Amino acid sequence: MAWASVGSNHSSKTALIIPGGPGNAAPTPEDIGGLENLVEYDYQVFIVTRPQNMPKYYTVQDIARDYARMIKTEFGGHVDLIIGTSYGGMICQFLAATFKHIFNHIVLVVAACEVNPPCRSIDLAYANALAQGRPFAAGAAISKEFWPHCKLPILAKLAGGILHVAKTICGPKHHEHFANDVVIEAESEETFDSRPVLPYIKVPVLLIAGEYDYVFPLNLIKETVALIPDCRLRLYMGKGHTDVLKDDHRVVRDIVDFVRGQEIRSVLCQ
Repeated sequence: MAWASVGSNHSSKTALIIPGGPGNAAPTPEDIGGLENLVEYDYQVFIVTRPQNMPKYYTVQDIARDYARMIKTEFGGHVDLIIGTSYGGMICQFLAATFKHIFNHIVLVVAACEVNPPCRSIDLAYANALAQGRPFAAGAAISKEFWPHCKLPILAKLAGGILHVAKTICGPKHHEHFANDVVIEAESEETFDSRPVLPYIKVPVLLIAGEYDYVFPLNLIKETVALIPDCRLRLYMGKGHTDVLKDDHRVVRDIVDFVRGQEIRSVLCQ
């Protein structure tokens, strides 16, 4: 599993970001984006992608176990904060339910108990195009998730295609197993359903979501919140899936407020 980091080795706290997907390119510090502002709160921030060369029929729950093992071997068995964005938030639901001893706090950003069914097909088309080395087709396929309400879909597809071609040219080179892994991730969305495990989450969870998220729509967000015994929802009104991720200063502020609230509660309960 590849990772990148920002912040000092002398920071008092460790934050681990599990990024969205499908996609499993080796990360760079730039991929941390606005969440690097956690450095200001004395975190060293790591972004860690999925294992490489995943076997056929690998599930989101399997990937969660890989992250738990990685935290045990590479981080001494524990991190202070885990943040899962989109596909990463799907993984975090299984971490929260099964591996609560490996973290202090956990946050889901634009994620829910299931992927909106139309988006599963979109993501699979996107992944197959990437695996075949067709970035324009990949961007055109996933444009529906970026601009679900665009009145001129052809323009959205054109913009998505151009953006992904530029990303391919300027971004990091894919590892030798990327074509396999990006498709495995997309296929795992078809079987992903965290509903059975959510009631077993015994730790507080912060869920940050967008009112108009097409990938994880509001009905699924509300169902997820209802199934997790102690879930705090921060709903960004008027925001879609990618809009929430771009509002990084607000996301960081909500995460820090959540962590501080849990720390205060812990002290009061002692």
